[in-house]
Amino acid sequence: MMPSEAEIRDFTACITELVQLWSCISIQALDTVPLLRILPNPSLQRLLQVVEKRDAFVRAQIQRHQESLEPERPRDVVDHLLLAMGDLGPKRLHMALVDLFIGGTETTAALLAWACAFLVRHPEVQDRIHAELQDVLGPTAPLRPRDRDRLPLLSATLNETLRLRPPVPLALPHRTTRPTSVAGMSIPQDTIVIPNLFAAHHDETKWLEPEEFRPERFLAPGALRDLLPFSCGARACPGEALARAEALVTLGRLLREFRLEPAVLGTLPALNVVSFGIVLRCPSLCLRLVPRPRAPPPARGHTLVTPLPGVMTPLPGELP
Repeated sequence: MMPSEAEIRDFTACITELVQLWSCISIQALDTVPLLRILPNPSLQRLLQVVEKRDAFVRAQIQRHQESLEPERPRDVVDHLLLAMGDLGPKRLHMALVDLFIGGTETTAALLAWACAFLVRHPEVQDRIHAELQDVLGPTAPLRPRDRDRLPLLSATLNETLRLRPPVPLALPHRTTRPTSVAGMSIPQDTIVIPNLFAAHHDETKWLEPEEFRPERFLAPGALRDLLPFSCGARACPGEALARAEALVTLGRLLREFRLEPAVLGTLPALNVVSFGIVLRCPSLCLRLVPRPRAPPPARGHTLVTPLPGVMTPLPGELP
């Protein structure tokens, strides 16, 4: 049950602005110094306005689905959540959809952009992934999330991208409810703790050549142990499975059909981190999608040879 195109465009613009506002220093500082909330903050005022716009969209989607819900025939994830609302409650249902709409768009888009940027610089990895897709799925079988374990190099490439450029470089703030310690460092009660995932993924004591793009590191058993792009434990990102599924299918289908090349030959995309916001975005990226040759099946009753990729030539004497 899709919203109108105009609603989708407005909501997309809302989410984009929301992520940008979250990245403002004047907003991020509120997590570490809550007393700053008493001071005038135009960014915070605008953030609250955009949040209300976001919530109005979510409320409208819930109401539409409630009015047309058929319990025997759920149409989408909103219907399924409505059917489970007895367990969730209205507030949790609302925030579950907020997480889905925001966490399932901006972060996955950032992951895919970074993956493309790295792969343009490593065309040999592109070719190996394409060969893996052809070997496992053939030219026409659909790519599905459950194929992840059958596509180890594609999965490893996404994991390496998540390591080098975690879409959310700083995990959500937590507050200690009692005195504790981490790695020998004492942390008093009521301390705001913000895990630095980016630093953890570039720790030389955990990763060999941490600045290098090496997907094959995740082909080794146990390599996922120190990878934490979605955090871990009871407060891990609930959308991890969805994000991984979206990224696997999208990138896999892209590399199956196309070779990624720089828009201007000889000019490689930048990989520098411009700024640390809520979402770690890839610098502006412009690519050429070059279709990979795909030979159609031979016509019935004809034998065909291919002297050049994608060029089909009938053998002499076999024309109709």
